[in-house]
Amino acid sequence: MCNYKIILNFCLLILLVSCGQKEKSERDIECINIDYHKAEKENISSIPESIMGASRYILVKEESAEFLCQNFDKIEYYKDRFFILDFFKKKLVVCDKWGNLVAKVGRRGNGPGEYMNIVDFDVDSKGSVYCLDGQLDKLFIYDSNLKEKSNLKLSFEADAIQIFDNGDFLFALSSWNKGEGKGYKLMITDNKLKIKHLLLPFDEYIDDNYWISMISFTQHQGNIIYNRPIDNNIYVLHPEGEIQSFLFDFGVQNVPDEDKKNIEANIGKFQNYTLLKSPILSTDDYIVGTLLDGMETRFFVYDIKANKRYEGIGRDESDDSQFVGYSEPYVISVINPIMELAEDETRLFPDSVKNHILHEGHVIVLRQLYGN
Repeated sequence: MCNYKIILNFCLLILLVSCGQKEKSERDIECINIDYHKAEKENISSIPESIMGASRYILVKEESAEFLCQNFDKIEYYKDRFFILDFFKKKLVVCDKWGNLVAKVGRRGNGPGEYMNIVDFDVDSKGSVYCLDGQLDKLFIYDSNLKEKSNLKLSFEADAIQIFDNGDFLFALSSWNKGEGKGYKLMITDNKLKIKHLLLPFDEYIDDNYWISMISFTQHQGNIIYNRPIDNNIYVLHPEGEIQSFLFDFGVQNVPDEDKKNIEANIGKFQNYTLLKSPILSTDDYIVGTLLDGMETRFFVYDIKANKRYEGIGRDESDDSQFVGYSEPYVISVINPIMELAEDETRLFPDSVKNHILHEGHVIVLRQLYGN
């Protein structure tokens, strides 16, 4: 799923963090500053189909209590199967291309081979599934038939995982990690979890006790996209070994560094702040993701070359109203039946989608993103 050249060249990179820091590598890191609020603003419903294609709707049939999900927090699409992570119910289920929930990956419990809390997952090029348990600090590995192959005990704490084609792993480490790789954001290991590289040290402006959103990698044309809120840098790890950073500047609405240390104590101030919540995709032409804007969640698509931003309707912070994945070439979002949809959002829905939502069914939405 990733060009292996990215690993060979990471040894040339010496722990870069952001645009404002002195360079400490053998090659430059390209950093592009985006003055977001000065970009021309449009409603996301008016985004041209030349940028993002027409919506394809998957009506999820939630007939089995075993497979029932409350939230669709992350979705990967692989060979006509949707892998859906419910972070709240701590389970990973599989949906076919017709919307039938057909399987559950692994078992939750305290017994042998059982996981406790899936925080992230990835599917490799052969269809094997890798589930990261953030409570047991284990990696559970299942074959393409969802049978458990093995589980590996981690010597570190991690929030996200990405699989390379050669079997190596990329982990996003937890800020509270006290094990191997302590103090760093990213770790590359071999398939036996032996450390190869550590990248991107944490700074001091971190609150270990408050998550803005779940953390996950996405991939586009061999590039890996990474962000950990609250950090307005979107890092793009290129196959050639270069790291590119897009720094979103929200002006006076940026979160001050000191307020990042204790978010709960400063949560009232966040009514005045804007930050990246879950960017999922960065290409040469577009950046796609979700903002937390004054404690409201909203979709966005930023057109880099036109300096134009398309934004969705603001929702409560806890609403399941965000892009939840990217599986080339589709940007994946979800319509949660508990969402209070505005007329502007529903006017283009087919009747079948409207009826499905009325009957409390989730809808997966696929839209192809064009451009590079």
